[in-house]
Amino acid sequence: MNDDIHITPYIAAAVDDELRKIIVDNGKKVTLNKREFFLKQGTINSFVYVHSGLLGRIRDTPLEFKQTHLEIIPAGRVANFLNFFSPGKARISIQALRNSEIYLTPYKTVYAIMENDRRIAHEFEQMYGANMETALRSCYCNFIFSCESRLISLFRAMIRNYGIMPDGNGWMLLPYKLTREEYSQIIFSSLLTLDNILLQWKKEGVYKKAKEGSYIHQSLPLRSIAYAP
Repeated sequence: MNDDIHITPYIAAAVDDELRKIIVDNGKKVTLNKREFFLKQGTINSFVYVHSGLLGRIRDTPLEFKQTHLEIIPAGRVANFLNFFSPGKARISIQALRNSEIYLTPYKTVYAIMENDRRIAHEFEQMYGANMETALRSCYCNFIFSCESRLISLFRAMIRNYGIMPDGNGWMLLPYKLTREEYSQIIFSSLLTLDNILLQWKKEGVYKKAKEGSYIHQSLPLRSIAYAP
């Protein structure tokens, strides 16, 4: 089954210093505590630059076969939350998975700057154009899948988004160094369920923890994705 997400924010993998300055200088600084909601079931028409921390974004889509997704937006990224595919209909919630500091800059402000400076406009276009592939496959999980499949799906996206390659023994180090609580929150599972999944994978030799973080074997992301019962 193809696990690619079709409705997603554009998340820039890297932000040029000049563009970051434009967003920060013209934006509103917002400090969020861990688990605090920045937005609950609404829409937002702004660029969001994550200066520090980690955000989670839940999107309920108004499709015939309802899909609910969660994407994670790490520090150093700019997320574009415009509802390109279903304006005004998707329900969006944004929550801080860690203590976070963000800058919120309205589209109108950024677009006005772009209209007055074609060079800046080109830089913004390049930023998102160059990252289109990673943006459309950002770190996410889909809640129509089982807990185990959601975790596999998230691992797939994390590896793909960062371009992580296996070492000589087939192991890949996951980014972000997420905690048990953060993984549990991201895939919406209990800690017990998460621990049982990871324990089983450890027994199978496809997951391990080390001082530098968590590793998965290259065979794990290749497993089939199953729908939730």
